[in-house]
Amino acid sequence: MAYLGQNIMMPADNAIEHHNITRETRQAQHGWEHLSKEAQRLKIRPVEIIEAIRDDRITRVGNHMEWEGYAAVHVYHDEVAVVLLPDPVDAQSIENFAKAVGIGQLSILKRMIDEGHVQITIVKNPITKVDQAYFTAEDAVAFEEGYTTPKLLSQTHGASWQALVRRLRDAGIKPFVVKRGAFGNVYLREAIDRILR
Repeated sequence: MAYLGQNIMMPADNAIEHHNITRETRQAQHGWEHLSKEAQRLKIRPVEIIEAIRDDRITRVGNHMEWEGYAAVHVYHDEVAVVLLPDPVDAQSIENFAKAVGIGQLSILKRMIDEGHVQITIVKNPITKVDQAYFTAEDAVAFEEGYTTPKLLSQTHGASWQALVRRLRDAGIKPFVVKRGAFGNVYLREAIDRILR
């Protein structure tokens, strides 16, 4: 692959009239994607990539030697993602939060949310544009003020979770339960604070 500096005539629809092609190749290399495939991958419209190329916000544009026009245009994924993807949400998805606090069954956390025991924040997902439940830093603090798990206990007290759960069980402390059933190994914070100091 050689770096070139030639102007290539783009498709007749004038989507990209003339653009400085930075790389010419016989086959797409790692990180390079066809323009439409890159748009699909990032869940954006191809015209957004084309406009960014026109505005010189995207400069790594490749020309596949075996094709012509639009079909030949390839872009470098990392650059397109940096230029066109919105800032990620400053929060954790429900799945990531469940893993972080040690709730092994996602359905347990979802049930706590559905029943109103846990606070979450609804934010528009920057990629899919769909409202989605997230745990912000404030939501995580609120969770840990009201509840804990064996994993969090282990991190806080510097002991194995098995030993800590045994101490709780010996003291008669059981996981959080409501009329509709238990929430796995999630404990009420106020109940365990009396035992583990």
